[in-house]
Amino acid sequence: MKYIVVSDLHLSTEEYLDDFYSDEEFSQMLQIMSKDEPLTLIFNGDTIDFLQSIPDEQGVSKSDIYCNSESARKIVGRVYKRHQKFFSALSELLKKEENRVIFLKGNHDAELAFESVKDYIVEIIGIEYKERILFPEYGYYIKEKGVYIEHGNQYDRLNSFTYFQCPFSVIKKTKIELPFGSILVRTLWNRLEKSFPFIDKIRPMTSSISLAIAQRPLYWAFRFDYFMDMFFYMMIRDFSPRNIFKRSINEERLFQPEKISYHQTRLLQFGGITLITLFLMLAFFFVKGLFFLDVSKKASIENAINFTVNSLLHFLTYIGIGVGFYAAGKIIDRLLLRKEQIQYLSNVVFRLLIGLSSGFIVYAFIESFWIPILLIVLVFLIIDMHRSITKEISETQEDIEKPFPEEISAAKALFKIENLRFVIFGHTHLPRVLMVDEFKYLINSGTWIYNLDLYSLENRNFMQTFVLIDDKSVSLNVFYGLKGYTPLKSIIDRQGS
Repeated sequence: MKYIVVSDLHLSTEEYLDDFYSDEEFSQMLQIMSKDEPLTLIFNGDTIDFLQSIPDEQGVSKSDIYCNSESARKIVGRVYKRHQKFFSALSELLKKEENRVIFLKGNHDAELAFESVKDYIVEIIGIEYKERILFPEYGYYIKEKGVYIEHGNQYDRLNSFTYFQCPFSVIKKTKIELPFGSILVRTLWNRLEKSFPFIDKIRPMTSSISLAIAQRPLYWAFRFDYFMDMFFYMMIRDFSPRNIFKRSINEERLFQPEKISYHQTRLLQFGGITLITLFLMLAFFFVKGLFFLDVSKKASIENAINFTVNSLLHFLTYIGIGVGFYAAGKIIDRLLLRKEQIQYLSNVVFRLLIGLSSGFIVYAFIESFWIPILLIVLVFLIIDMHRSITKEISETQEDIEKPFPEEISAAKALFKIENLRFVIFGHTHLPRVLMVDEFKYLINSGTWIYNLDLYSLENRNFMQTFVLIDDKSVSLNVFYGLKGYTPLKSIIDRQGS
């Protein structure tokens, strides 16, 4: 038996959201790799992109961005219509009785936890193959090979779930929990892609945002409601009593890999980022008060506290005015925007109110925090000046043996599990191979979607990559269609040989 691990295909429902255009190549790979011996195909998360998909032509309800089982089933059906060749290839693969297909969850397809979604996927591929289509709750361990496979989002603090074996936001298991990264995608990223299709395909992400701002600077002011929606849904997620109650889980229920991720991310499950930000704001006002009061010879703890309170109230006043314009715009949107006879006029009024909202909120931050903002801008300009003077665009490909620090720390913790010698992640879209300890390797299976790196003359992110595990070796490979595949890095399986 040999195994193939692929990750981050991101099959979607809409042309402007879909990133997977390799149905033909993927089908060819399965045909080539399943010729000789039995094959287990492992999808290592983010296979169907539920986050960047729309259940029907009418779109997602504006009142709730959480996905339920009914919406998830509709998404699977629409993905199937768009990618029939992909699912036909899976059916063809399973015609051989020895072959299997395994779907692991990622942060973009946590909806695989719904039983109805699993059943529908099995129905699409072929109900007769039900026993050989598996949906593990968390990761997958090939014990005889010493290989552990997991998507890896649980070690990314912005995309981790409280309890990934059961990734629901409510006790009744009717809705999927949304980490910050998921809220960002649903409230902001999906809406931006209509105007900036390149925004999630350019690396680094800061470069894509810079290009979008330079291309249409006023767009960001008049679409400021996208950011406000993201903020409010984040507040609901962080401080809703039902969510806090849901997240108080019994650690004894977690098995070893999830215990590792849980201890890394639990602070953020209770609004940690928001609370830390508020604390830093108060600390800044207090230190600023001490400094300016000291200059005027009125420094005291009491005066500094009064200065802090007054500064905070002044800041919140402008924020409140901005939120008021935002709320007024939302009311107009809800009451008038759908009336066709005044749709253009109501949309103009709505967007002007959103522009005023952005103006007051941006002014509040600039007036209150102009010192740290100025320092950040100066640091950025100095770094940019240094790069502009000393560095050229690189013509060399990126070293595939430099994973993110989070991947390394997670792999080191996982390697404490007995007999584990290979850890395979996805999630980052960057294929990687690294020997973490003696004969213990961290591998990232990469992606099948295209990313453009602006800092290289070549595309440094290999696409159509997969991990092959056979009797002799574990290798990271790139597929080139009918030409076959080429190993990027091959590790001889000493135990297997």
